[in-house]
Amino acid sequence: MDIRDKVAVITGSVSGLGHATAQLFVQEGARVVLFDLNDALGHRIEAELGERAVFANVDVTREDSVKSGLALAKARFGAVHICVNCAGVAPSGKTLGRKGPLPLEHYQRVVAINPIGTFNVMRLVAEVMSHRNPVTEDGERGVVIIRRRWRPLKARWASASKGGVVSMTLPAARDLGNL
Repeated sequence: MDIRDKVAVITGSVSGLGHATAQLFVQEGARVVLFDLNDALGHRIEAELGERAVFANVDVTREDSVKSGLALAKARFGAVHICVNCAGVAPSGKTLGRKGPLPLEHYQRVVAINPIGTFNVMRLVAEVMSHRNPVTEDGERGVVIIRRRWRPLKARWASASKGGVVSMTLPAARDLGNL
């Protein structure tokens, strides 16, 4: 898909891989909707990228938040053609350290953001895309990209959640490939 004049929702888009992706997409002529939680940085990146970008404070783990961000995308740019999922966390910590076991809340947060947040955004953006006419001669309505840095390291138990994201990619491609 040619990204020129297409609208891309990019999660985790105000730092790291997501930010670099947003910059590249704007350079290539796309319009971007920056989904992230960091308001101050989000508005700064929005200003840096200019009129081809809009920031939306979106929590990928919450359905209402993602729907609100998608509504902003449609209101501002008229459609969503591309979704790039970059949001993810990988804190370090030992399963059992000197202060005792890793607090369960730490792992629950990682699972909520990495596989569940990715799935949440993917399913909701696919619904938005499914209601549009195809945008290519091949009948494509849009594309969902899942970008993950997946490097299991010592004390990086979060890698298991990223493995969940990798494992859901093929079934999702099969589900969404016929829309």
